[in-house]
Amino acid sequence: MVYFEQFVNSVILITDITVYGEGNATTITVDNGSLQMYADILPPDATNQTVFWSVVDGTETATIDQNGLLQATCTPAGNGTVWAKAEAK
Repeated sequence: MVYFEQFVNSVILITDITVYGEGNATTITVDNGSLQMYADILPPDATNQTVFWSVVDGTETATIDQNGLLQATCTPAGNGTVWAKAEAK
């Protein structure tokens, strides 16, 4: 009975997240444009599949909502680089 309880109550943690853009896009090609980002989670049967999105600024800035929609912010500096990041909690 103890073994069964442990099996039923076990938590499967996320071990890997792969982030990619819609259509495998890696760039936003228009000023103030957007790109839908997605996260593939491993293992696929992880107990909690929620990811938290954030942006790591590079040579420019952008925002991302919790649905993974990356939005370029138009600045006087012009085009640049950012990284979309998905983390498991």
